Amino acid sequence: MSIHSEFNLLSLSEKVRVVQDLWDEIAAEPERLPIPEWHGSELAAREREWASSPDPGQDWVIVKERIANEL
Repeated sequence: MSIHSEFNLLSLSEKVRVVQDLWDEIAAEPERLPIPEWHGSELAAREREWASSPDPGQDWVIVKERIANEL
């Protein structure tokens, strides 16, 4: 029986547990996780945009309050 077939026999809560366990294993060694080239490019572009902006933004407390009031 394949792993996929066995996985399909699990209940939904068991499947969630397996996925959580898998993710925990992957996250334990983040340096082994490949990062796509475009992620670095996007990060660099956003950093350039942030550095060139004279607007420092708003304090998180103010932003959180504004969002809560909009709900």
